[in-house]
Amino acid sequence: MHQIAIRKIAGILAVALLASTAWGLSMCLGRSPVVWGMFAFEALVVAAGILAALFAMGRFPDAPALTLVIVAGTVFISAGLGLVALGLSPRAVLMHPLFLIRFAIVGALTLLAAVAALGSNREAWRLLVYGIVLSVVSVAILAVALATRGSWLAGSGTLQVLLIIAGTIGAIVLLGLLCIGAHFVIRAFEIALTPTGASDTKA
Repeated sequence: MHQIAIRKIAGILAVALLASTAWGLSMCLGRSPVVWGMFAFEALVVAAGILAALFAMGRFPDAPALTLVIVAGTVFISAGLGLVALGLSPRAVLMHPLFLIRFAIVGALTLLAAVAALGSNREAWRLLVYGIVLSVVSVAILAVALATRGSWLAGSGTLQVLLIIAGTIGAIVLLGLLCIGAHFVIRAFEIALTPTGASDTKA
């Protein structure tokens, strides 16, 4: 994707992100007393939106992927912790419309960052897809296992011991797959950023 197209899409996402702060600020400022914790995180979202808007206008030409990743990371963390500061439980945060909207924006920004960094390198994209699939599947299975641990650990005696052993082994395997997935993602960007024809040299 051409850099101009990436910046145009980033501009649209920046507008959507800044528009979402009106909702977030009304939630924290509309309460008595004001929820200053959420207000602080909304301020970070505003700063991230401004950064994305500056990128869309042509700033930071030397590090487009890094700029987009910084914006995405800031929004993701602030979106979640802001709602936690408001008093919502982690489960309620994950289902809140404001978080879901911002999560979609974060996903789009992350995809743009990947496009900016990987370009048309097929090998890098292949590794990135493998890494994302492994990571997402591992985290999803771990999350489900933790959420339902009360039911599958409800046995007693030998059965409970066997379930704990199986769960521990399964957790180790899933964490290993998560590490492999993370390695694939890192390797994808290494391949994309390595000049064509470059070879390893001995120190």
